[in-house]
Amino acid sequence: MRHFVAIFTVCFACVLGYSQDVEKDVSIGISPSDEFTDSVCSAWMPHNFCLNNADVNQLSGILWSVEIPMADGSVKTLSFENTDCIGIPAIENPKEYSIIDNKFIRGSVFCRFTAGGKESTITFPLKLTLKPIIVSVTEPIFTQRTDNERFYNAYFVVEYYGAKYLLREREEIDAIPVNTEIIRQAPIAEVLIPDIPMFAGIFYITASNEYGEAKWEYWFNDDFTASLPSLEWDGNNIESVYVYDMSGMVVLSSATLDCLDELPPNIVYIVRMVGSDGLIKTVKYIKR
Repeated sequence: MRHFVAIFTVCFACVLGYSQDVEKDVSIGISPSDEFTDSVCSAWMPHNFCLNNADVNQLSGILWSVEIPMADGSVKTLSFENTDCIGIPAIENPKEYSIIDNKFIRGSVFCRFTAGGKESTITFPLKLTLKPIIVSVTEPIFTQRTDNERFYNAYFVVEYYGAKYLLREREEIDAIPVNTEIIRQAPIAEVLIPDIPMFAGIFYITASNEYGEAKWEYWFNDDFTASLPSLEWDGNNIESVYVYDMSGMVVLSSATLDCLDELPPNIVYIVRMVGSDGLIKTVKYIKR
């Protein structure tokens, strides 16, 4: 799950550094193993770096160093040798480091090596953001409540780092947030959002700390409707029909679909059909 790609993708600063003393067709560079599309990476995750084309160029004398300025003015240095790839750990206590604009920590990855009888040094700049990161969220699983079939519960799992808890909120369209809850499970949290009605809305997951926040949102509209039981009617006989307005209140009930003729036009309703074989179909409906 740690390679989850969305509003939350792991990234690294600037372009890759390349040695100026090596022929261009066999350029040697430092690249992160993580996929990246932006200018920063998370301080709360470990990261790996590798040399490009190390085998092709038959490098020798490989020496790595990672340097990160500390709060007391010193520089923390990690050293590695005789390896094409290295790993750096996640930041555990940001207060120990020099923090810029209360947002991120800067550092550098250096690699010195010999290729073709010449010594070269290449550099990769680091910009480690301190706001939390939501690494992955599983696809929500919706289950219908047994005591009230007009409502559903949603369950999913969140992996996140850099925060001690998650805040979850459910918001109905054009309504204030409801069912707000703090979930004190880290870094893996199981989230249950109860009492989701059969109409449009949003739920949010937020991880925050003193440096910022990461937010994930899910709209249960057409996507939510698609997750309801069987949208294709395969039964032989419809036994009952229930029509709800967008507030979730029953406005009509009948044994046939003829009741839909009584509805005014151009208004969105939720129509729930139950077959004699137990098949259920729930759809949004607009009379034209």
